[in-house]
Amino acid sequence: MKRCAAPARANRRAPSALVAATGTGRRTILAVALAILAGAAFAPQPASATMYCSPKRTADGFVALRAGPSPSAKLIGRMRPGDEVLMGSRQRGHWAEATWWRGTSRVDRGYDAGHAGRGWVNTRLIEEDC
Repeated sequence: MKRCAAPARANRRAPSALVAATGTGRRTILAVALAILAGAAFAPQPASATMYCSPKRTADGFVALRAGPSPSAKLIGRMRPGDEVLMGSRQRGHWAEATWWRGTSRVDRGYDAGHAGRGWVNTRLIEEDC
């Protein structure tokens, strides 16, 4: 009986050597990726400031602060030009939550003690620099 010769292996690495080489490459890539992400996470960020805005001048002389995001919601206060408004993060259409201070009461009496009201305001009636 004639035996067939096993096919010659064409310059192959042993499986254990291949796994070791591939694992080292992956670890290097992972280490580089983590270093890049860490650098981005701790990079200096631009400073941000809190913007206090002012109600626009209107025909009736005030901008309504309301209990909800609707022109028919209960009126909480009448904000006038020169008052300060801090816009909140919640928005619904052209309405946003806001905290309101009369004139310079925020500066004179403090952030928490001086506010005249919290509610919703139509953002189209607040100065555009906000």
